[in-house]
Amino acid sequence: MRSLSQEPAFGDHLARVDALLRQVLADATIGWQSDDLGADDQAVDDQAIDDQAIDDHGPTLGDLPELLGQVLFSGGKRLRPIVGLLGFQIAGGRPGTTAEQDLIRVCAALELLHSFALVQDDVMDSSVSRRGRPTAHVLLAARHRDHGAIGRPDQFGESLAVLLGDLAHAEADHLINSCAPEIARRWHRMIIELIRGQVGDLVGAAVGERRPRSALAVAQLKSGGYTIKRPLELGAATAGADQSTLRRLEVYGHEAGSAFALRDDILGVWGDPTVTGKPAGDDLIAGKPTVIIALAHQRLPLSERRLLDRAGSELTKDDVVRLQQVITICGVRAEVETMIQRHVDCATSAVAPLASGNGPRAGAANALIKLAGQVAWRDR
Repeated sequence: MRSLSQEPAFGDHLARVDALLRQVLADATIGWQSDDLGADDQAVDDQAIDDQAIDDHGPTLGDLPELLGQVLFSGGKRLRPIVGLLGFQIAGGRPGTTAEQDLIRVCAALELLHSFALVQDDVMDSSVSRRGRPTAHVLLAARHRDHGAIGRPDQFGESLAVLLGDLAHAEADHLINSCAPEIARRWHRMIIELIRGQVGDLVGAAVGERRPRSALAVAQLKSGGYTIKRPLELGAATAGADQSTLRRLEVYGHEAGSAFALRDDILGVWGDPTVTGKPAGDDLIAGKPTVIIALAHQRLPLSERRLLDRAGSELTKDDVVRLQQVITICGVRAEVETMIQRHVDCATSAVAPLASGNGPRAGAANALIKLAGQVAWRDR
């Protein structure tokens, strides 16, 4: 499947989002290197900053804007700004308007928020690779070692990666501050949902949560909601969407987001690491409270369930391969594929009435129908 970001219809929009992101990074770099750091003039006069002390090590050990640029432009599906654009178009948004300027800010903010989520998620999961490259905390730990710096490299890497995520989040919020209050309200709700989902993921792994409904709710909050549902609504809100359109998009976003999250679950168990850029069976290794693991816990015979119960603590590579096989044999993978199809069908039905005729709105509705299938049956 060709990457969505390669679709010609999205090229100009993504280029404008990227231009704003590069401006954000440039401004962040200037601010990072400034004596001021946001303090008032009197405070700077009273307590000068030792520039040389910062510059000696900052470019390699503590240059977070530089590393944020690497994370932002390291590949990825660019799904959130594309979904935001489709929401804008289906709500009747027009190019060259103030609303479109808000849309570009929202889409750039979504990319920054995604970087925040990825970096901190990798720290929480102790992930060593992302998109086929070392994760931010692993890279920062390696820089610490290369410098022969004092302290524990792993702790240093994790601590700076958390701050890298904080920087991405701060820059995202700064962009949203320039948008209308309704956008800020929806943005805040999305972030709280994302945090709730991450908490549910961590707590679920800690207590061995094995209820499928709970697992799906966490996946929708942590993944599907901020990937499709809320970006779609944010894009539509910038165009002043009517309530009828928003209701249809909410249904579509929930269903397509659920399909996206369930595909994530499948890739987390059976994904090809050369394609996903993450270790094979990483959800099994981490003991994630996913729908697949919850269903497998119900279906597997006792001997295999005992092996599954060791997920998150002491699985060997052979154990992972064995679980991949038995979970398939007991029918869980096929059941989840059926669930994905059902969510895609519901998503398609929600926007199908808007897809007839010509014009940007119908084009956006048809693009959403196509997108539901693309996110549901992707391989990374």
